[in-house]
Amino acid sequence: MKVKVTLFLIFLIPILCFATPQSDKETDDLIVYHIFSGDWALADSLLEAQIAQHPQSPKYYALKGPYYFYTRYYNNGALDNDSLIQKMAEYAQKAVEVGEKDEMTLDDKFFVGTAYGYLSRYHIRTGAYWDTYKAVRNCQNYLEEVLEEDPSYIDAKMGLAVIEYFTSVQMQGFMGFVAWIAGVYGNRDSAMMMFHDIAENGYWFKDEAKFALAVLYRSPVLEYDVQQAEILSNQLYEKYPQNVFIINQYNQMRFLALVEEKGVQILESEIDSLQTKYQVTNAGILNGFGYNLLFNNRSDEAIVVFEVNAKLFPDIANCYDSLSEAYFTIGDAEKSIFYSQRCLEKLPADSSINDAFREQLRTISEERIEQLGGDTGKVNI
Repeated sequence: MKVKVTLFLIFLIPILCFATPQSDKETDDLIVYHIFSGDWALADSLLEAQIAQHPQSPKYYALKGPYYFYTRYYNNGALDNDSLIQKMAEYAQKAVEVGEKDEMTLDDKFFVGTAYGYLSRYHIRTGAYWDTYKAVRNCQNYLEEVLEEDPSYIDAKMGLAVIEYFTSVQMQGFMGFVAWIAGVYGNRDSAMMMFHDIAENGYWFKDEAKFALAVLYRSPVLEYDVQQAEILSNQLYEKYPQNVFIINQYNQMRFLALVEEKGVQILESEIDSLQTKYQVTNAGILNGFGYNLLFNNRSDEAIVVFEVNAKLFPDIANCYDSLSEAYFTIGDAEKSIFYSQRCLEKLPADSSINDAFREQLRTISEERIEQLGGDTGKVNI
C-alpha cells in the first residue's frame, strides 16, 4: 500500500498551531507533547478534561485537530482514518463557532485560524475545493492578523508557511488558476524562511517545523539536502524515541544517507545485519524508504529496497503490494501481476494488519491484476 507522494503535505497541512497559554501551562505542555509523541489515549483524556473546564474557549477544540490527525499514524489501525478526519472537522467547526465573536482575543484569533486550517484539510480531502479555498483564506486572515498585532507570535507562521509551500509546489494548471481566483497563492522561498524561523525560534511549533524541513530536505524533487535532513531527523528522534512514526522516518533518513554514500546495493550486501545494525524491526521502515525513492523517479533503486524488504519480511502482504506498484510504475505488467498475486496469497495469514487494511490491499491487488489482464486466482510466473 503506497504512501502518497503528498504525504509530507498531508502531515503538515492540518497546521498544528498553539498559543502561549495564560493558564494551565503544565497541562498544555503535556497535551502538546503527548500528541506528538504518539500517546494518543493520554492526550485525548487531557484534552477532554480541558474542554470540560473551558467549554467557551476555542483552544482545546482546535487542539483536537492535531490529536485526530496524528492519531491516524499512531493508533495502529485501532481507529478508522475516515472517522478520525470527520471528527477532526467537527471539532474544528466547534472551535470556529465558539471562537468567532465580537470581541476576540489574540489567542481566540490564533486558534480560530488554526481551526480553519484543519477545515481546509478536511475539505480538500473530500474534494470540496471552493470550501477549501474559503477555509484557507480565513486561516490566512486570522493568522496574519495575529502577526500584525504581535510579530513575536512566531508559531502563527506555521499555518502560513504550509499554505504558501503547498500552493507554490502543488497548485499547478487549472487548480493553480482556481486558487489564484480564490486569492490563494504562495511563495516557496518565503515558506522555507518561515519554516526555519519557527524551527529556530518557535515554541509550540518548533518540532513540527523541524519535521517539515526534514521531509522537504529528504526529497530530491523538493529541497534535497541530506545533511540538513539527517540533523533534523536526529533531533526529533532524540526527543521522541518512542514515536514509531518518527523512528521510521529517522531510520529511512539513515538509509538515504547510506545509499547516497555507497549505493542502494549496500542494502542487499548487508541484508543479514539490517535488523540489528539499523533496527529494521518492521516492514514499514524499508517500505517507506522505498516509496521515497519511487516518488522521486528512482524506480530501479526502489525495487531493490522493496525486494530486500520482502526477503526480510516474507509473510507481510504489503511488501508484495509495494513491489507490484513499483513494477507497475516502470511498465512491467508481468511482474506487477505476479507480485499482486503474491500479495493476495499472503493476505489471509498476515497477522500484522487489521481487517480494514487487509480488505483495502485485497481490493487494490485485484483491481491492478484485472487492469493488467491477469488472473486473480493464480501466480503465473
